[in-house]
Amino acid sequence: MRRLFLAAALVLMFAGLVSCGNKPAESVITIQVTDGKTKEVPVIYLSDGSQISVALSQDVEGAASGVATINNNCGTYVRLGYQYTSRVLWITPGSEVTVSFESGKFYRGVDVAGANADINGFLKRKV
Repeated sequence: MRRLFLAAALVLMFAGLVSCGNKPAESVITIQVTDGKTKEVPVIYLSDGSQISVALSQDVEGAASGVATINNNCGTYVRLGYQYTSRVLWITPGSEVTVSFESGKFYRGVDVAGANADINGFLKRKV
């Protein structure tokens, strides 16, 4: 079963790489800290070496959230860093991804929803 899932994930990633467009599309990454207990700033590390710091704002329920946009014309890996660790995410052009976690459980308790959730779930377990 794992091999089948890995093969499907690799096929989807390869299809994303092959289908690169000429025009960059805006991908949206929403970050939610569900318990709102955060003093850290999440950082998205892009494959070209640049970084995007994501400003978080508190909502009425006490959760903190922020949004980052990435312009890309091919599927790409990014690294979401928080506190002293980071997670790998697969982002495709024009996709919307939501990453949610409790501030003290970033490494083990990350939930990824939206585009490519299955691939990102696999990466969560393996990388």
